[in-house]
Amino acid sequence: MQKGKKHVLEIVRHHPEISPSEIVTVTQRSRSMVQKYLRELVDAGYLVKKGDRSQVVYEAVRYASECMQESFLWKDVAGVLFFGIEGFKRWVADGALLGMDFEEQVAVYEKSVKQYLAEKDDVSCFTMDIREKLVNERIFLDALLCRDLYTMQIVGQDTNTMKRTKIAVLLEVVKGSGDRKKLKHLISGYVDAAIDTVYAVIQQKKIDAVAFVPPTAPRPVQIMRLLKKEFASRNVDCIPILSIGRHFPDLHGSRQEQKQIRSVRRRVLNARSTYRVKRTLDQYRRVLLVDDIVGSGATLNEIARQCKEKKIAEAVYGLCLVGINTKKLVVVRKM
Repeated sequence: MQKGKKHVLEIVRHHPEISPSEIVTVTQRSRSMVQKYLRELVDAGYLVKKGDRSQVVYEAVRYASECMQESFLWKDVAGVLFFGIEGFKRWVADGALLGMDFEEQVAVYEKSVKQYLAEKDDVSCFTMDIREKLVNERIFLDALLCRDLYTMQIVGQDTNTMKRTKIAVLLEVVKGSGDRKKLKHLISGYVDAAIDTVYAVIQQKKIDAVAFVPPTAPRPVQIMRLLKKEFASRNVDCIPILSIGRHFPDLHGSRQEQKQIRSVRRRVLNARSTYRVKRTLDQYRRVLLVDDIVGSGATLNEIARQCKEKKIAEAVYGLCLVGINTKKLVVVRKM
């Protein structure tokens, strides 16, 4: 959170029902800047606005910490999204974290978030081991990193449960259907953060070229295209990957989206018949493959195989936005 915005938030927390004019006096910032911060804090769920135009005051939302507001997202059975403390209230009302009062529930969740973040490395990623999923398959990836996990463990004195992470819920929504403009706005902040992560991995691993796994199904918003478009305008070599499903008809219906296949072996075969890496005269020492969601790792491992067998790369690393961190594959259903 911006330093100025955080300052305004702290002032409201210590002075309930404070007016914009009073905040301007305390912060010595311009009225337009204070109003901007207040609007953003209300939109993010940190503050509530009270009163009418002649006498507007602001009050902090209880338990709306930065940890809670930035990390929590809940989707109800009707598909409505609730962010931050409002979503948390609905989650616990739905039966989560039983046997403790609300303050304890908040404390347990926030402690779990901090533990989750502490497990990330210096480029804000987890290392994912796909050997336990691709059993009896040769592994061609030299390493697989994921920016976030599909689920986060919530651990307390009397509880041990799993909660889907915010980005896992967001990707499920964006991969469904809906208004393109709204979906793009919903995911835009995370895409910006993902771009920073890709650049950090490029620097850490001394990457020579990047390849983005192309989509295999039409959707209002294609996250990989948003990322690829960003890197196309910069000085980063991109290796073209051809998705057969988008260029040639599948007369026998043998190709499927990976997310709808539970069997690991079938995912391996499906990836082999779905993707082709174009031959290129360029040869690289280290290539980075980027995908949105990785379950078994079959797709990235297949693309890595082709990169190595076609002498395109000596080493191939994978980076996904979300890694499914369970032995049992999760089948993501269409909305």
